[in-house]
Amino acid sequence: MSVVGDLVGPLRPSYDGPVDNENIYRRNGGCGVVAEDKFYVWGGEGAEQRLLDPDSEEEEDFSVAQVGGIWCVTVLPPPRVTDYPFDVYDMHECTWSRQKTTGDVPLLGLGSSLNHHVQSRTMYLFGGWNYGNFDAEVYRIVLDDWCWFKVEITSTIKPMGRYMTGTLIHEDRLCTLGGAGLDITPDNESNPQDPGARYEQTYFKGAGFGLNNEYWEFDMNTNEWSVPLGKFAQRPDPLNCHCFVKFDSSRAILFGGGYKGEKRNETRIFNLTERKFSEPLKFSEPCPIGRAFTTLTPLIDPCTVRHKQGSGPVPRQMMLLLWGKIDNILTDSWILEVDIDNEDASWIQLDINTYARAWHIAGPLYYPNSNQCRLAIFGGNVHWDGFVGRRRNIGDVRMVQFGCYLFVSDSGEQALLMTGELELHLWELRDGLHSEWWRLPVPDDVSLPHTSSRNTAIDATFTVHQVLGECCECDIVFTNKNTAETTVANLLLTWNTSQSHVFKTATSSPLTNEQVSRIKKTNECRDPAPDTAARGSASACFSGVQATPVPFPVTVDWKSCAVSSPDSSSHHSPCGRGCYVVKLAPTARVVAVAVNHNMAADTHILFMDLLNEVSLSSPVYLKSNREMTGRTFWVTSLSWSGDGLLLGAMTHRGCLFLLPRFGPPLRLITSGCGLDLGPTYLLPLHPLITVQ
Repeated sequence: MSVVGDLVGPLRPSYDGPVDNENIYRRNGGCGVVAEDKFYVWGGEGAEQRLLDPDSEEEEDFSVAQVGGIWCVTVLPPPRVTDYPFDVYDMHECTWSRQKTTGDVPLLGLGSSLNHHVQSRTMYLFGGWNYGNFDAEVYRIVLDDWCWFKVEITSTIKPMGRYMTGTLIHEDRLCTLGGAGLDITPDNESNPQDPGARYEQTYFKGAGFGLNNEYWEFDMNTNEWSVPLGKFAQRPDPLNCHCFVKFDSSRAILFGGGYKGEKRNETRIFNLTERKFSEPLKFSEPCPIGRAFTTLTPLIDPCTVRHKQGSGPVPRQMMLLLWGKIDNILTDSWILEVDIDNEDASWIQLDINTYARAWHIAGPLYYPNSNQCRLAIFGGNVHWDGFVGRRRNIGDVRMVQFGCYLFVSDSGEQALLMTGELELHLWELRDGLHSEWWRLPVPDDVSLPHTSSRNTAIDATFTVHQVLGECCECDIVFTNKNTAETTVANLLLTWNTSQSHVFKTATSSPLTNEQVSRIKKTNECRDPAPDTAARGSASACFSGVQATPVPFPVTVDWKSCAVSSPDSSSHHSPCGRGCYVVKLAPTARVVAVAVNHNMAADTHILFMDLLNEVSLSSPVYLKSNREMTGRTFWVTSLSWSGDGLLLGAMTHRGCLFLLPRFGPPLRLITSGCGLDLGPTYLLPLHPLITVQ
């Protein structure tokens, strides 16, 4: 197997600490998983990320040899496998680092599978290929410990060595399906350990492989392998290079893969509780062609997806299929929309073809209390001329952001939509059945965040103001790239008093890009008239911007202001996704912004009255709490009381604190079930505690 192309030089810096993107090994066939907001990458193959031959003592070039029908690779000198690190990508900070590992470090396999067990904070590695040897061992490593352990199997049976298999974790079980292993022999073909499995021997350019459709489960508590499917259970054909991914809390999707030299687009649903495969799903055109070496990623956290036997809040799942390979690299991408209750699905084609690749890794980061996903795509091949031929491996990370914001009035007759391109659209239902879309203008003097900005928070509300009347207010909080200051862009929409609306509160939920496209096709979107009158105001603190009334009876006002943070020990502006949390008060033009810093002493709540141009900052952590560091102390949620006089805030570690409007945190006293706390500013929640 030959790997050539435009590759980066070998990496020689220290393992610990930030690593520039230019020095990350470019590779294909690696494995990765997102755990605790970080993307962990292991293994793979490239010009510097090479497979290891532990028995060879000669120094040779990167070469290919055929031994007994198996293609073998010789590379020397090998890297130090005793301390080989993880490449770690911080999904918030967008920076690389290296994490040294010790213990029973696995050989750097190709086509291994890496999964994260959330409850035990443990990653499990299974399978892989290395110099013609197919691995059947299970390795585990605990986050923060970083010591590999080779699991001692207690059962009398275990799967044969394989790679390019599909694995996932369900409850306390590691589930694996199919894959490619050694040549099929009469012994294991006539007496398989999985009696219902089928085997297919295939040769590709002289290399012999055995495909299978075995289904194995590894119990993490007892370290035992088992084959739960019966002899007559329905199964897919033998396959490898496929996608086997959970889409809700108890079911998985099987897609694609190779069988008898063909790439397939067969899609099945597998019930992980009943251990039962469905019949292949039937799709109408258009749908993706068959492929292998692709990724299928759920864009909504599977734990939040509701199904018939569950109680999750989301009734559907959206899964992103990116690129892949048949004979050459495919450049198309698709959304698989799964109807959870009816076990039905449909394909929607997307236009995400930039830097298409195959045998890459995709890692999703799900935002809590939101159906949004941030997706990291790493590695793979952009040129592939056969199994033994030219490849170009890549080692960059491409971030894909999904989701729009929709704010709806209580009456359901008005809505404010913000797309991923930071375009604002107003919708109103008129005359019962007829509705109109209006694109809202953004003056050049107003600063808005870049579409790739990670430090952005948005909130909007429909309300009736004592002075302004019926209005809609939207606040966008972000860090200005040029000045590194916290910037607030405020949009105010006011309706004429002749119109009758009922505005109280607004709810927000993300929309998919496909839904936005459908909306734009169904409702005509019009630009405002350029020659209309303008009004505005200005002050020393706020930069007043002209407001342009659109033909629709609404007036658009924009204001922007830059807020200087109070004296901080870090002297750095807030950085990282989630550093801002914004919440508008329901009854007045007052907005609360949680400004999170790495140092707890610098985290504060910013109150702003945009009508009277008043702002006040209130610290969150006082006295003994001020030396704490880390995201675990960040404020993650804000909520106003119904009268807008009291603000409740929740930290990442589950502590509650209360603030009056434009005031410091209140001291809280708790009682109940013999548990008395306080007076304290931060209250660790308990279901039987009452708050005074």
